[in-house]
Amino acid sequence: MLVFHGFGAMRIAKLAVHPDLAWLKWLADFGWFGVHLFFVISGYCIAANVYRLAQVKLGAWNFLQDRLLRIYPTYWVACLLSILANVLVAPFNHVPLRANLPAGPGAALANAFLVEPYAGVPSLLLVSWSLVFELGFYFMVAAGFALWRRGVNHWLLLGLGLAGAVAGLFGLHRGIFYVFSLWPEFFCGCLVFFALWLKNSTPAKVWWPLLTVAGLTVIGWFTMPAGENTGQAIGAGAFAFLLYFLHPLDARIAGWRPLHWLAWVGTISYSLYLTHVTFIGKWINLASRRIASDSLLQLPLQMVGWAAAIMGAWLVFKFCEQPLERWRHAIRRRSRAATTTKAATK
Repeated sequence: MLVFHGFGAMRIAKLAVHPDLAWLKWLADFGWFGVHLFFVISGYCIAANVYRLAQVKLGAWNFLQDRLLRIYPTYWVACLLSILANVLVAPFNHVPLRANLPAGPGAALANAFLVEPYAGVPSLLLVSWSLVFELGFYFMVAAGFALWRRGVNHWLLLGLGLAGAVAGLFGLHRGIFYVFSLWPEFFCGCLVFFALWLKNSTPAKVWWPLLTVAGLTVIGWFTMPAGENTGQAIGAGAFAFLLYFLHPLDARIAGWRPLHWLAWVGTISYSLYLTHVTFIGKWINLASRRIASDSLLQLPLQMVGWAAAIMGAWLVFKFCEQPLERWRHAIRRRSRAATTTKAATK
C-alpha cells in the first residue's frame, strides 16, 4: 500500500525512474491487487461477525450500528486532516484554496456519508472509493441478516448473494448496482466462512461453497477484460481457497515470532489506510520539486514518506481511532447486556 501509492504519481504521470529502482516501481504496480484480497478477507470477517451476533441473539440493526461506528468517525477525522494538510501546503503548491476543499455543501455531504460515486462528485480522500464498497456491502449483509431473522432460508439468501456476484462479473455494476463490481470478492470471503462452518457441522456439504468459489473464479476468467481485471478474478479465487486451507494453521501462524510485528501494523491499519496518501502525497509532491523522478535519491525520499505515513497513522490511531474504538465497544457491550437481560426476563 505504501509502496504502491508512493510511486503512484510516477505511474500515473508515466515518469521515468532510476534504473536501479525500476524493480521497486514494477513491484509497486501490483499494489492495485491488494484491495481485491482485502475484500475477500472482509467478506470472511463480516460473515463471522454476523454469525457471532446471531449466536447471542442480536440482529441486523446491531450489526449495522457497529459497522457504521467503526467506519465513519475515524474516516471523518481523516477527512479533516486531509483538508488541513491541503490548506497548509496550498501556498507551496500555488493552488487556490478552494481547489483543496469540497466543491460546495452537496459535495461535502456526499463525502461525509461516502456516497460520492452516486452523487457524481470527486472524493476528498483518494482511498475512500473502497469504503464506498465496504459500506454498500454492510447494507447488503444487514438486509440479508434481517431477512434471515424473519425466517428466510439461508440457502435462498446465499443464492441471492451468488446471483449478485454473477451479475457483477457480467458487468452489472452501474448506478445503484455500483458495488456489485467487487461483490464477487466479498462474497467469496463469505463462502469461505460458510465452508468452514459446514466443515464443523455438516462436512458432507462443504463442497458446495468451495465449488461456488471455483465457479465464480472461472466465470471471472472468461467474462472480465484481459489485464488487471482478469488477474483480480483468478487471484481473489485462489486467495479464498488459501484462506480455507490455511485455517487449521491460523494459531501456529499467529504465534510465529517473526510475524509479531504484523499485529502492530494490523492495529493501526485503518488509520494508516485512511491517512497514508495524505502524508506521502504531500511530502513527495513538495520534495519532488527538488529531486528528479529518475534520481536515485527518490528511494530515500520515498522511505521518509513511508516513515511519515506510519508515524502519522500511529498518532491518528492513538489520539482518535483508539478512543473512538473504546466508545464503540462500550456501545456493543451495552447492546449485548440489554439483549441478555431481555432474554432472561422472558
